[in-house]
Amino acid sequence: MRAVGYGIVLTTVIYLLLRWDYHVSKILFAKLCSDHTQVGLHIYEKVLIDDSMLVEIPPEGINDLALSHLEVDDSKMLNPQWFEDNYRLILTHWELISSVGPISKAEARIERVTDGKTLSQTVAFKNHMGWLLRAITFGYDRRVCSCVNASHDSAFSQMLTDRKNLVRQTFYM
Repeated sequence: MRAVGYGIVLTTVIYLLLRWDYHVSKILFAKLCSDHTQVGLHIYEKVLIDDSMLVEIPPEGINDLALSHLEVDDSKMLNPQWFEDNYRLILTHWELISSVGPISKAEARIERVTDGKTLSQTVAFKNHMGWLLRAITFGYDRRVCSCVNASHDSAFSQMLTDRKNLVRQTFYM
């Protein structure tokens, strides 16, 4: 009987040594994703624009990723020179916020040049689910939350949609 007890304890200890960061990162990630003030698309101030601030999107489309974020609809985009003179679109790459998991944060925001005020932002978190799962799946199994109530499958596409809608939701006619 004693051998069975030692076997259970040994199995539990080995499991916890291999998977502790998975469980801790899930708890941290759930806490971050449930914070309604951080995650998702947030518009703090809208800006009224007119036709003089817009240009037509070329028929071949936009090849530059930075310019594609300036689309206000399917046929028009903000004039890049006007936008650059008055606003900054800041697209951050994934920044490590917790080595457990690890958990990363990506943010995009629009700032007004004159006073540095943030007009809108979108925030997403990504959890790599622990070192063992990363090793087994070559890092492809991860969870992304960009908006509250997004399922794991749609969260990454929701994050990209939030980033694309940053300009569309901030500037209106």
